[in-house]
Amino acid sequence: MAFALCFLLCGCMGYREVNRGYMVTAMGFGAKNDQSTIYIEALSASDMSDKKQERILLTGVGKSNKQAYQNLKSNLVKPLYFEQLGTVVFEKTIKPDFKLLGEITNINPGIYIALTDDANTLFEGQTPSGVLGYDIITLIKTREKETKKHIVNQLYKAQGKTIKLPTVNIFDGNLILKQAEDSK
Repeated sequence: MAFALCFLLCGCMGYREVNRGYMVTAMGFGAKNDQSTIYIEALSASDMSDKKQERILLTGVGKSNKQAYQNLKSNLVKPLYFEQLGTVVFEKTIKPDFKLLGEITNINPGIYIALTDDANTLFEGQTPSGVLGYDIITLIKTREKETKKHIVNQLYKAQGKTIKLPTVNIFDGNLILKQAEDSK
């Protein structure tokens, strides 16, 4: 009996150290020249004392969103952790791909979903706090308080039905939020 209990003392199962992976904060989907592009903004813990974390922009290209995601993951040295994913952005020219999001393990079901004119410009732009995923959430929540209207655009409400999605773009370092519009 004592030998069997030793297995319980062996440590945490499924334990992950923050500095051993990329904490994903935003994900974007775009398309150019019949190629799908996936953008991932992630925070990576740093061992350097003057820099506790750094923002990383990862991209993957493929014939489909799934292939672009696989190509992106194949070039990484650390795993992706999606528990902190706050925002997913789709270019207006493509249909939102909720199927791929549903296949990602440990994804945050309350992520905000938005549209953009150009995912590349949005992800490569400099936002107020420097973390696009969290800045978009702050922008949406601020607008909700100002207008007293709740923006229903979370993943668990968006899967399987057409809903109105807000449009987020960046101009001169400022995030711009437009009225929600019907997704296609």
